[in-house]
Amino acid sequence: MKIIKPDEPFRVTIDLICMLLIFYDSLQIPLLLSFDFDSPFGLTVLADFSQSFFLMDLYLNFQTAYYSKGTLIEDRAKIVTNYLEGWLWIDCLASFPYDWVLDNITNGDDNNMIQNTKLIRTFKFIKFIKVLRMLRIFKLKKILRKIENYVQISNEVNGFLIFFRLCFYIIVVAHWCACIWHLIATMEDDQPVTWLIDANLINSDWSDQYIGSLYWAVTTMITVGYGDIVPKTSIERIFAIMVMLVASGMFAYSMNAIGSIFQNMDKSAQEYKF
Repeated sequence: MKIIKPDEPFRVTIDLICMLLIFYDSLQIPLLLSFDFDSPFGLTVLADFSQSFFLMDLYLNFQTAYYSKGTLIEDRAKIVTNYLEGWLWIDCLASFPYDWVLDNITNGDDNNMIQNTKLIRTFKFIKFIKVLRMLRIFKLKKILRKIENYVQISNEVNGFLIFFRLCFYIIVVAHWCACIWHLIATMEDDQPVTWLIDANLINSDWSDQYIGSLYWAVTTMITVGYGDIVPKTSIERIFAIMVMLVASGMFAYSMNAIGSIFQNMDKSAQEYKF
């Protein structure tokens, strides 16, 4: 296979699809791990496509040139070495077909083996190890920068893209916090009262539980805290403290970033006038 240039349309298209699938995984995986519901057929097909696509992308990374100090490196040995020293191990962990392993365990010929205690523990471990697939989110900044450089958009449009990207990060963090918040309550089933029991959502549909979890996450992150959904156990209180600490840092960073965006846009407008 010939060497692929990092800024050619084919490679940029692959990166764009990677970015969209990373967005999808960052929302879908925590939801599936925390809430008990059957995935629709369409989501199952999309999950299989995502798994196959990232395995293909892992192979293409060995065939893609890279820039080093402004120079395009197309030597295959250097490309392989650069990938080995960079993102390969993260991509391997994130691209391992965990879903296919789970399917083989649950749909094997001897389904009675699933009753074995050790096998059940292995099943749960493999289920939660799928979180490693979200390691790809650390590549988003690199992918977005490559796409922005390829498109060569104006400063004004770039400012709006940065703003929407910031909003997306806030939504993802709120979504993760909501899923973990619900997962904590389901794992503490030995406690007499959890937030799910206190909010009368313990027997509700998963969608109602998710809305309640997301409601708590958002009100906690923006420091409103209406007090109708509150932590009831020590682990819930510890997690609430962690969310408030993280949210305070995100709030300060977000306000600073938004201020910088509008300042740059105003500066560009002033330069255009003169």
